[in-house]
Amino acid sequence: MVHLESPHHHDPNRAACGPRFLTPEFNTFLFAMVGTDRRGGQLSVVSALARLDLDAWTEAAALARLPRAAAAQHLSALLRKWYSSKMISS
Repeated sequence: MVHLESPHHHDPNRAACGPRFLTPEFNTFLFAMVGTDRRGGQLSVVSALARLDLDAWTEAAALARLPRAAAAQHLSALLRKWYSSKMISS
């Protein structure tokens, strides 16, 4: 089972030397549009992950290591979590 809480939750004390500085290989995925925000603006994967306080490049690297079905399930759970939080936030 894939957990909603990521082990890669943003830690402000962690050194800024994660995967984002190594390669742009996840950029196409991270900047793909996945929906709209409350104001009608386009929402990308990177935006949704940032709004969940997750490091997008670290999450992308973790998803890339999973089997395709598990990665899709985990990403869907994260997007559902973001969508649920935006519905209850003011």
